[in-house]
Amino acid sequence: MMTTLTPYQQAQRRAMTAELQRAIATHGIEPLLDRLFGAGNHYFDPIERLWITPDRQHRGPGRGFLCIRPDGSWFKACLPEEDVQ
Repeated sequence: MMTTLTPYQQAQRRAMTAELQRAIATHGIEPLLDRLFGAGNHYFDPIERLWITPDRQHRGPGRGFLCIRPDGSWFKACLPEEDVQ
């Protein structure tokens, strides 16, 4: 089920993406991810070209992840528990 973001949430998403892009351009993405999620709590998937970290706010079935592209844009994903090792 896809949820529609409110205008406020859309603005928050745009602001967060812009902040990520600035930080990545200045310092690279790994120090930012270490600060946001803790050292060792993220990994890079070279096939998908995504930095992946657990979504600590995810509640419900399966496991939630934040997926961050090299340009700083991001999305959330959820995998069924049986698909996660």
